[in-house]
Amino acid sequence: MSKNENVIAPLYSTFQFVGYPIIPKDKFFISGNNGEGFISNSIRFGLKIDDSNTCWVEISGGYNEKNNYPIKTISTSNEKLEVLWKDRFDPVIVSNVADFKKIKIQLKNNDEVQKFLHPYDAIQILKNGLNKDVLYFVSGDVRIERYFNTKLNTYSTIIKYVATQIVVAKEKIEKDGETEIRIPEKPRANATMEFIFNKDSLDESRFKSDKKIDVTAYVTSYDRESKKTIFLPINLIINGEKLDFNNQEHIKKFDFLKKCFTVKGKKYYRTQFKCGTISGREVDEIKIEDLTTFQKEQIALGLKTFEQIKIAMQNKKAGSRITEIRLLQPTEKYPDGNEETEYIEEDFIVPEPAPKTEKFEDIEKKTLFDDPTFDTKEIKKDDDYGDLFGW
Repeated sequence: MSKNENVIAPLYSTFQFVGYPIIPKDKFFISGNNGEGFISNSIRFGLKIDDSNTCWVEISGGYNEKNNYPIKTISTSNEKLEVLWKDRFDPVIVSNVADFKKIKIQLKNNDEVQKFLHPYDAIQILKNGLNKDVLYFVSGDVRIERYFNTKLNTYSTIIKYVATQIVVAKEKIEKDGETEIRIPEKPRANATMEFIFNKDSLDESRFKSDKKIDVTAYVTSYDRESKKTIFLPINLIINGEKLDFNNQEHIKKFDFLKKCFTVKGKKYYRTQFKCGTISGREVDEIKIEDLTTFQKEQIALGLKTFEQIKIAMQNKKAGSRITEIRLLQPTEKYPDGNEETEYIEEDFIVPEPAPKTEKFEDIEKKTLFDDPTFDTKEIKKDDDYGDLFGW
């Protein structure tokens, strides 16, 4: 037990994605009824960041037709507030709810941003209105949950990106004489992650082969069975693939990231990092051995050059599937880079309940709005900082 009797304070992580929506043919919009009056809705779609990175976001919520429980929220004076279900559109009541507790939706560039107190109502707008040709800024909360994997007969961890804001990405307007030049926001997939680590978190075992260092960190999750906040392990990456290790500036930055996790003793430390999220396929530069026999023959006959073939193939080939959260740089939250905690080893033991038949699809239906410890923070956009250590 820790000195605070195993009372684990929740850690909050947020994401900020900019991309074009990819709407799946199946399971984009799911509606359900449990037969006892509870109506649930959910939406899940991808955001194309680039040709090799598509991040998936979701939003879900429901209500009980027979017993309309009030919406629990926060007032503009930062006090707890309950809003009756029938009053959730009342402009006077809505104006008394803190802005960061509202779900914001804007589907077209000239549309007014609509604000909702409950995700169920936001979904009704989203399900028919997302435009695949519009660049959206989507932000919300990173949620890590566990579910029972029936194939592996054990518990597995899933990372979910739950949206609280879906709006048209802003354009930057610059003037060239009398002409206005509109520069769209750059597609990106960033997250601000808060987590716990210790002296054993840093693992350099695959640096020589992959130019990557693994960091085993701990985030918090609300466990519905024990009805308390628990720690779950998560793998983070220091990515050195793009670095030139003959460049002293690159080496200094890489060593700085490693130093952030170089600690001694038995203590556990809290820190917060800006991260880049990757979900897709690795992209490798094409080499001569990657060409087909036909392509090699064209080069041998002088019909095509290697450069021409690479350009035709966009100089890229799809590699293996990859899902990573890459560490970019610490935020300004902790002046010394981290903060010592009172947690001890026993606090990080994940309780193992009896095996269940809960499937991946079941865990998808549960959202952070079911978590009584959840308290959404105001979402702010971060600058693009992924050039070296991101994708």
